Formats: sequence, C-alpha cells, structure tokens
Amino acid sequence: MIGAFVDLVAGHDDLTYAIEVGRQSRRWDALDTYAARMASIAVRERDSDMLRRGLVAALIAMKSTDDEREALPTLSLLYRAWEILDDRGLCFRAPRDLQVREEDDPFVAFARRSPDDRGIRAMGYREGSDSEGFRFLDQ
Repeated sequence: MIGAFVDLVAGHDDLTYAIEVGRQSRRWDALDTYAARMASIAVRERDSDMLRRGLVAALIAMKSTDDEREALPTLSLLYRAWEILDDRGLCFRAPRDLQVREEDDPFVAFARRSPDDRGIRAMGYREGSDSEGFRFLDQ
C-alpha cells in the first residue's frame, strides 16, 4: 500500500497533497520505514529505481513530521545505498520531477554534512546480511 502511494506521488510534480495526507494520517513513520527498506533492497538488487522510491518516501516523511531530524537515520541509509550503487545518473537529491528547489532540498543539505555526521555508524546502523542478502542492520 505504501509502495503504491509512493509511486502515485512520484508521478506528480506537486508534493502538497502527499504531505497533507502524511500529516493527517500521522503515518510519516511508516513512510520512513519504507524508505529505509528501499535503501537495503536497492543495494541487494542493484536497483536505482528502488533507491529513488526510497528518496520519495523519505521526502514525504520528512515534510510530514513535526521534526525532520527524526528522519536523519534513514537519510544515512539512503545516502550509503547511493554511494554503493554508484549510479552516475542518480543524484542524491529530491527527484527533479518533484520540483524541490536545491536550497529547500533536505538531501542536498544532508550530503553536505561531514562524512562522520552522515555515516550509518553515527546513526546506529551497520552493513550486514540476512537470509535475503544485503541489509542495513542496527548496531
């Protein structure tokens, strides 16, 4: 269900509706969890589209919560997945079709943090695996 919502939002250039739905339902945490899962799946399957879906979900989650800092651990996972994938066609920023200005883009701001401040260890995670393959795990 969250995946379908993210896909619907990704097809539109206005996040206003998605953010309002996130705030009303107070489900930013489900979107944040979905984004974190997409980071692991993107690496496991070497799929940049999964990473893009995670970025969209994280952006909606961040804009739907009262405190965007709550989503920082997930941003660290998405950033690390982006580094691992090394897809030259995918920038660590809000997808262009969502029309987020660079100065308002939380991903650009996150990428500008020092490596120690944006690393997964600083956010309580490590790289690992389970029965399905690669996964970001709690420390």
